[in-house]
Amino acid sequence: MLLEEKSNVSIKKMPDRAKQELLKLKNKNGRIIPKEIKKVIELVYLRKPEHLADDTTDVFEILRLCIVVGLPFLVHPALGIVGWITDRLIKEKVEENNKEFYLSKYTRQIESIDKRMLRKDLTKDEMASLKDLKSKLENDKRNLEDYFQKIERYKTDDSEEDGF
Repeated sequence: MLLEEKSNVSIKKMPDRAKQELLKLKNKNGRIIPKEIKKVIELVYLRKPEHLADDTTDVFEILRLCIVVGLPFLVHPALGIVGWITDRLIKEKVEENNKEFYLSKYTRQIESIDKRMLRKDLTKDEMASLKDLKSKLENDKRNLEDYFQKIERYKTDDSEEDGF
């Protein structure tokens, strides 16, 4: 009883948005739902399509690596290696699950540029900038498709080596 009162008091002091997010994670019994934990993990590992296409890292990825890999390395190097392997496996799985999301984002942007290019009131400069943007997006989409093909080839090569 006393523990419930303390937890309710701490929830009352939280900002409204944080309260809503916390309540979303809990079911009727007050336990955190595994599906919601999976969503949170996917959000942590989800990268921007631009970063995947350009093969660049963002600050959040570096922070995640410091926490997931760096802290276990401080405790013991074996824990760091396990953390690094787990991080890589989760990252690959999340990227594979969101492959269609990544590719559809570029497809929608290219389609919207095509629609803008059909307008008659565009100047030559605007048309040239739209063509440049479209070519860049198409190039990024090809890079993204190549990235996912490399992942697929890597997985099939590993399964063929195992002999299964």
